[in-house]
Amino acid sequence: MIHGSEYLNKYAKEHEYIDFSVNINPIGVPEKIRENWSDMLRKIEFYPLLEYKNIKKFLTDRYDIKKNNILPTNGISEGIFLIFSLFRPERTLIACPCYSDYIKNAVLFSKSLIKKKFDDIFNKEFNFSKINLFIFGSPNNPDSKVVQKGKILELIKNNPEVLFVVDQSFIEFCEDDELNFINNISDNLIVLYSFTKFFSIPGLRLGAIIAGSNIIEYLKKYVNDWNVNSISEASVEYIIDDYQNYKRKTLSYINKQKKNIILKLSKLKEINLNKPKANFFLIKVPNGVGKDFFNYMLENKIILRKCGKYDFLSEDYFRFCINSEKNNNIFCEKVVEYFSK
Repeated sequence: MIHGSEYLNKYAKEHEYIDFSVNINPIGVPEKIRENWSDMLRKIEFYPLLEYKNIKKFLTDRYDIKKNNILPTNGISEGIFLIFSLFRPERTLIACPCYSDYIKNAVLFSKSLIKKKFDDIFNKEFNFSKINLFIFGSPNNPDSKVVQKGKILELIKNNPEVLFVVDQSFIEFCEDDELNFINNISDNLIVLYSFTKFFSIPGLRLGAIIAGSNIIEYLKKYVNDWNVNSISEASVEYIIDDYQNYKRKTLSYINKQKKNIILKLSKLKEINLNKPKANFFLIKVPNGVGKDFFNYMLENKIILRKCGKYDFLSEDYFRFCINSEKNNNIFCEKVVEYFSK
């Protein structure tokens, strides 16, 4: 699966291209991190403290959990790998389309993999009797869909033999706290949390597994020491200082841009545009048009995320993420221009 940044590298003119493929916060890195970067840089002279106090303080202050419910990870990808490699589920169910690492790890560590459409699992009565692990995103990548918590909590209660893993990498982009599962951890629920997306720090690789204390203690036995570096841990101290202001600013901007994009593109009968819960959209162009549409956008210095290799999608689906207001307007203009040819 080709990431948008690979196109940037291919053309080697990053400043000329507008990258809509990377789904991180368009507001950018929190100002407190920028202001204190020189102090953070001094941390590279020391090993990280294994307690990871800043990460745990942020999550325990933000959510109704305890320190022993948290295992800091080197991004969400490490968390997914740990869960699959240690639990090695016999039969894994994945809600698709989805983040590719779910499938990658299920193929490596499960004997049987079942892929079902996101809506077919949650909108119908699915039989979990032969499932050992079920993983899904909420908000989901790449379609930005969410699952209502009540439905999942009922499934978790009624299927205690199934390990439910919900990836909430984009949960901070949601205004409704009722969409988060972090406050509802149980013996068979694991939540994956990411600092990367919302706080625009993908290069620092920072996430967490949030689960019952028994699960965390089991995983801790096998995780590498110092799996999170000193700078990543230090960055959370400054995230804590400005969290409320940063979140208000982000949600205000994201909501404004969503409305603007929907207003401009919903008039086009040729496309299907979802109404996202997170900071990115999934768009479908008419059948057979995808390749030409992508190339047209690329000619106009716009990079989208191709979705043809996601399960249950085709080459006519693309993900694009909210960018600066100027760039969002350029994107909308070029889409309208393409379908007006």
